[in-house]
Amino acid sequence: MKKLTAVLALALALALALPWAVLATMDGVNLSEGDAFNIDGIGQVTVLPWAMDDYAASIAFIERGEELKTIYKYILDGHAVCAASADFKLLDLRLEVLNTSGGDVDLTEAIEATAVIDGQYIYLPVGAMEEIDSENGAPREYLAQLRPMSMFEKRTVHILFELPAIVETNNYTIDVSLKASGQSFNIVLQ
Repeated sequence: MKKLTAVLALALALALALPWAVLATMDGVNLSEGDAFNIDGIGQVTVLPWAMDDYAASIAFIERGEELKTIYKYILDGHAVCAASADFKLLDLRLEVLNTSGGDVDLTEAIEATAVIDGQYIYLPVGAMEEIDSENGAPREYLAQLRPMSMFEKRTVHILFELPAIVETNNYTIDVSLKASGQSFNIVLQ
């Protein structure tokens, strides 16, 4: 009898917990840097290291450690995109996307992104860029407007948000919500 009571209690606990687990899955999956996930109709997506600075640039450009003393030259050349003023920073969410959808995908139409600060302040992206090779063949040197992706094409995508500079210095939480194909994903940044 005790075993039956314990089994019934466990079954009741699971029955009460299951709807909450399903709701959590439906509302979104929490992800962080390095996590890979699949989006129906798009393909595999991996969260790369993100950055918040006065500018956003290709990962290759940043890894070279070049000084941005001539930042305005680089803006014209396509190396970087700058925040509007010193009161703002660019949040650069970087994703590696592999299109396995079976056809071309336009990520600007397929994915809806929002940055949520401290769980309540919502910001929309100011742009979506991709890394492209330079004219002299340097790989992934420049940022350019995001173009539709062909089947089995892999790209590094930058989703850019302009946020108040205070967000970087205070301990506000930063999450980015991605919605696509009826799926929701929450990327926890800070």
